[in-house]
Amino acid sequence: MNNDNTKKVLRIALVAVRPADQVMLKGYLRLLMRLEADLEWVSANHEAVDLFMINSEFQQADSVQHLISAKPDAAVLYITRTDAENGYLTGSLLTLPMKDLDPLNRWLYANLKFLSGQTPAKTQQNDIAPQKRQSLDELIASRQNQPNSNPTQNTAQLANTATTATTAFDKSIAIAFAKILNRLYKKEDNLFSLNDKNGTLLAYIQPKQQRIWQIQPKFTASEWTLNVANPTDLNPAQSQDLVQFFWQFGLKNAKHYQPFINATNQYHIKSWVKPENNSQRHNALKVQCVLEPRPVNLAEVIQLSGVDAKVATVMVIALILSGVMDNSVYDSLEKTVAEFHKDMPAPETVAPVQTAHMPTNQTTASLQQEIKAELPQQAKEENSGMKGFLSRLRSKLGI
Repeated sequence: MNNDNTKKVLRIALVAVRPADQVMLKGYLRLLMRLEADLEWVSANHEAVDLFMINSEFQQADSVQHLISAKPDAAVLYITRTDAENGYLTGSLLTLPMKDLDPLNRWLYANLKFLSGQTPAKTQQNDIAPQKRQSLDELIASRQNQPNSNPTQNTAQLANTATTATTAFDKSIAIAFAKILNRLYKKEDNLFSLNDKNGTLLAYIQPKQQRIWQIQPKFTASEWTLNVANPTDLNPAQSQDLVQFFWQFGLKNAKHYQPFINATNQYHIKSWVKPENNSQRHNALKVQCVLEPRPVNLAEVIQLSGVDAKVATVMVIALILSGVMDNSVYDSLEKTVAEFHKDMPAPETVAPVQTAHMPTNQTTASLQQEIKAELPQQAKEENSGMKGFLSRLRSKLGI
């Protein structure tokens, strides 16, 4: 055991680890090493790396092997993830997410030289000193108050640096749907037919009950119209949730509704959509977590969530289509379409984001670390007055 009161500085290099996994790992290490070391996140080429945490997909890459051989005294942990709720540690392969941190704790004490010979501290909840926690609303407010934050400038930079496909779109399609959404959000207690520009019946919609009966197997974006209807043979059991239906439609067809987004507009959701359990699920949850507490613009959504600019833009468009935004968004939607300017990012359908080489803004990473630092504690805090990040997600989505 060390007898002095000086903490060791533990220098960790993350190599090609996804941003969402980065914040999770930082939370784990911050909890486990809180009494033993101050954490310093360094580049892989730093002269004194104590621990490499490397995306397992790049384990055999020549550049990765060169990094490891150049730092023979550094411990190496490879990172992967599972769709299951319980991750695990096998040898030097850590599979996220971890519910039980004891295996990781023991690994750290066995492989970090400055901890050699010490007994791992216990990780049970009752051994954890209580910490003051910030709500997401407070975190966003503190981020907005930082002097270097310039949302307008950030939006311009994102528009220039995001992948911009020169996708052609018909503004009349967006205007037509803006009129429909303006009426749907009022939740009239009537049945409507949704028709394409040729008059073909696409679906029946009951706005108050938030149900849709899909008539055509596929929807093609066009100049739709909404008309009062009086069908007599609609079976409630054959209807779908209207919010979820247009959320999925928006993800697949966002390129047609780019004019719904304006860099200076504020966005705020009144309720949540439930994303499918696929590669974009975590991104959708993070975007909604930023949009729930207070109105934010597109640049702030991207910066605070840490989600790729193109993907975050698609998701904001899909959330508008799903009808969960504040009423003010729909009241001004036709005006937003009319004022659309062409230097905004032009998203296409959502696709898995290649994050191996994606730079992570230091300030954003720091904020994400604060949001998720309490991950290992969340299970016993769900009944407390201030819920953690994932506690909020679970209560909202029933997961």
